[in-house]
Amino acid sequence: MKRFNWIYAFLLMSVCLSAQTVTQKGVTYRYNGKNPRTPIGSVTISYDGNKRSVLSDEKSGSFSLTLENLKMGDRIGLVTVKKREMMVFNQHAVDEWSIRKEPLVLILCNADEFERQKANLVEIGKREAKKKYDRQKAELEAKLSASQMKLQEYEATLDKAYEELEQLQKQIDQNADNLARIDQSELNTQMQEVLDLYIQGDVENAMMKLKTVKLEDALEQSLNDKQHHQESLQKALKDSIQAVHNIRTAIEICKMNYDWEEVIKYQKILADKIGTPHELFQYAYYCSIANMNIEEIETYYNKVIEATKESKKWNIDHLYLYATTLNNLSDLYQSQGLIDKAEKALMEGIEGRRLYARMTQNLDDENHVAWSLVSLGQFYINHEMYQDAERCLAEASNIYKKLFNTYYIGHEFHWSRFYSVFGILYYVTNEISQAECYLKEAFDIAESIAYENPQYHLNHMYRLCFARLANIFKNQGNYLEIESYSKRLIGKYNFYYLKYPRVLKKDYASALCDVSYYTIITGMYADAEKYALDGLKVNPTYHLTATNLAAALLFQGKYKEAEHIYRQYKDELKDSFLDDFKQFAEAGVIPKKYEADVEKIKKILNE
Repeated sequence: MKRFNWIYAFLLMSVCLSAQTVTQKGVTYRYNGKNPRTPIGSVTISYDGNKRSVLSDEKSGSFSLTLENLKMGDRIGLVTVKKREMMVFNQHAVDEWSIRKEPLVLILCNADEFERQKANLVEIGKREAKKKYDRQKAELEAKLSASQMKLQEYEATLDKAYEELEQLQKQIDQNADNLARIDQSELNTQMQEVLDLYIQGDVENAMMKLKTVKLEDALEQSLNDKQHHQESLQKALKDSIQAVHNIRTAIEICKMNYDWEEVIKYQKILADKIGTPHELFQYAYYCSIANMNIEEIETYYNKVIEATKESKKWNIDHLYLYATTLNNLSDLYQSQGLIDKAEKALMEGIEGRRLYARMTQNLDDENHVAWSLVSLGQFYINHEMYQDAERCLAEASNIYKKLFNTYYIGHEFHWSRFYSVFGILYYVTNEISQAECYLKEAFDIAESIAYENPQYHLNHMYRLCFARLANIFKNQGNYLEIESYSKRLIGKYNFYYLKYPRVLKKDYASALCDVSYYTIITGMYADAEKYALDGLKVNPTYHLTATNLAAALLFQGKYKEAEHIYRQYKDELKDSFLDDFKQFAEAGVIPKKYEADVEKIKKILNE
């Protein structure tokens, strides 16, 4: 009985300890630009799933949160803040709030003023992006006029510049938001002047002045003061915080100005001088965006792994960085053909994501696990490890089933990607009925959300789904389905091509080429001719489309027109022409009355 009482007491004590409450103090401030922040009261802070709320003190701005079942270092979770005509200024910090000894800091600003500031920065960013593209275009046109560049190279380079412009413009809103949230009261005078110039739209002088500010020297001095002058440690600490804030501001300004070399330069200072996992990760990440030396990227990602080796066990933010770093390293290893290292990194990253999801109990984080499992499944498919792929995708499937009712709306592209990868697995393992089902589902979802990101979702419909579905339908002799999916694909491309011609040109032309081929297979030669002509109009340099145009003309009895194309591209496309004839013969789509013409063309090609 005594033993039973002792066990009962122990269990009761364990329950009490696990259910302990923690009081976390905090202070609310008003943001005053360059002037010091001032306390603000009557701010409603809701927490614990918005079931509980407190009001900050009218004079001091102080507040206290009573939190259950949490310990030091745990993330507080969703926090909602309300104050008439105001908004949270340090939103990122609030999202990352965790239990700590020092008070939480909540900064609010006037909502209308913030939105005006952000809108101004967005316009400046758009203008600078367009100026950069116009400069590149003018330089290319000058080279073309001086015969220093061929037309094909000019088109390809200009396309790349325009794609970069489109990508930059997609990032402008987030970059502007980040820059608008810079706390100017924490900057030194020189950086305040730089930021003022930029906000006023004087970008050229802002960037010139930024280059004269010795940001690294100030950081170096403050760090030395911390190390060697303990008697003035508090001042040195304040100076180093300001120095870091100055450099982070410089990074945000350079991001808005699309100066990635400067972004990387400043980020490397933080990575090397501060050395936190976050700064190390940011440097490696920006290096990968700028396609810098692979060894440098790998070195700094490995530094993140080393820096979070122990802390990830108790620091949830470091655990997230650890898992994300492993995923990025896996991509890096795959690009180098280091298959074993890529697999190991991806698997360890997934384990990190699983642990993170268990700790946060957040649907987003469970979805990240499923996303990574699909990536691993795709990896295994690429390397013909089909049983491993099926195992990963089955686990992802269980997660997606669990998330479907509460998470599907707004995240449809996750399901589209999952269905397409599962469809590809069944396609390569010759389980055609399952492949057809999954690929159709993926195509349908991508089509329905194409407006969100036309380049990504149309490419998904085309590259991952359509090509395989068309082959399935061809082998089934189901030409009506080929026609139906062809029209849906081209219809979407045509609609968005009018809005984003430069971005979609290559994929649209390639899709028109493929559709013209499959339309020949269905025996609709006039339609195939039209698709091919449209494809060459969209991208005259994609000569493969000429193979379908020539065949479509030949099978309609337009021998002279077809012969001209065969002769024009004979040297470049001979093998493609002959291979097409073989496929068309096997498919039985060469009209009997034009078989002799086909033989004539073969002789011309073999001369």
